[in-house]
Amino acid sequence: MTEKLQDWGDFVNRYTAHSSRHSSPEREVDFGDMRLTPSPISPVFSTADKQFCRRDNIDQCIAYLNQELSVLGFSSLFTPSRNGHGPPDTFDIVKLVNSTYELLQQQQRNIKQLTDLEQKILRSECDNEHLVQTQKRLKEQLESAQREIAVRNERERQLQGKLVKAKEDLKSEREELKKTRANSLHLQKQFDHETRKKERELSKLKERIHQLLTDKNQEKKVGLDILNLINRPAGAQRAMWKTGSAKNEEEMYRMLITNYEEREKELMVENNDMRETLKSMQAELIKLLNQQNEDYESNTEVGEISESGSVEELSTGHFNMPYDMVREGIESSLREKWRLLKSRLEEANKGSSNEPSSPKAEEISRLERQLENYRHVVEQQEQLIEVDSQLYEEQEKFESDKQFFAERRVALENERKQLTDAAVKLVHE
Repeated sequence: MTEKLQDWGDFVNRYTAHSSRHSSPEREVDFGDMRLTPSPISPVFSTADKQFCRRDNIDQCIAYLNQELSVLGFSSLFTPSRNGHGPPDTFDIVKLVNSTYELLQQQQRNIKQLTDLEQKILRSECDNEHLVQTQKRLKEQLESAQREIAVRNERERQLQGKLVKAKEDLKSEREELKKTRANSLHLQKQFDHETRKKERELSKLKERIHQLLTDKNQEKKVGLDILNLINRPAGAQRAMWKTGSAKNEEEMYRMLITNYEEREKELMVENNDMRETLKSMQAELIKLLNQQNEDYESNTEVGEISESGSVEELSTGHFNMPYDMVREGIESSLREKWRLLKSRLEEANKGSSNEPSSPKAEEISRLERQLENYRHVVEQQEQLIEVDSQLYEEQEKFESDKQFFAERRVALENERKQLTDAAVKLVHE
């Protein structure tokens, strides 16, 4: 009986030993009335081949596998006895195969899960890297947008300053243009007033010259035809120019220039007529003086005859030269002839003081009056020439003012166009 119990204890000790990880080296196994203290059993590996199971430790390997599988939750590899006092548990290889199969299935599932996890981790890393790159790109875009916004704000501020300055310049230019237009209108009114005044004076001079010339001798009548005489009803006022637009202003300027040209032509015609009148007057005076020389030859002394000899006559080309150059010569010649004529008339009056007046004396007095009238005509001609020169200077000044205003208008139009383009561009931006 004691030997059977000893064998039974050896069997239990062989097949029910636990792993050193989960079993205490002092663990006791109680089988009924016996208390067994098994020693810890673990597979012994050979240092040469490092094999887990060999023929000499197969029982230990089976017990170790049973212990590990039990820890992992698998069923035991041994079939227990029906009662605690029966034969020891028997090893069931089917349970080992099933447990091994389950372990393999679980390993495959673990490998599959591990593969899935690795793929998820890889995708997560790729997504994370993509998000990092996207974040970096968006950050750069944000910084670039902020810089561009700052640049545009600065540019807008500068454009606002330029626009304000341009508005101020435009305002000042408008005020200056307004003042210039007011000054131009004032000058235009003053010029129109002076022009009307000169026209009235010129009309009076023409009428006076015409009246003086009509009193000349009918045989050698020298007339002065007045061209384009201005006929204006009594009490009527001169029509005002409508200068509301640039077109009317240009038309007004054109008409003024045309009137000036026509007036200048009229003055030239009058000057030619006056030159012809001076020529004829000189010829008549010389003829009269020479005729008187012939009449007084028999009654005067030799010295007096030589003193009052034939009078020199100015050449025809002398009267065609500019009046400023030959003015003194013509005046001195006429004064000399008038002096000779006056002295001879005085001599004639002394000789015939007691005799009744003859037709020749009447002719001499008439010629004297004509000479005085001609002298007055010459003075009026000088005044007309001065008026002509003043009108010419005013015309030149008027042309220069017109050109200045035209250039100023073009400059203002260009500047206004530039300001408008800048404002439109600023609004679009």
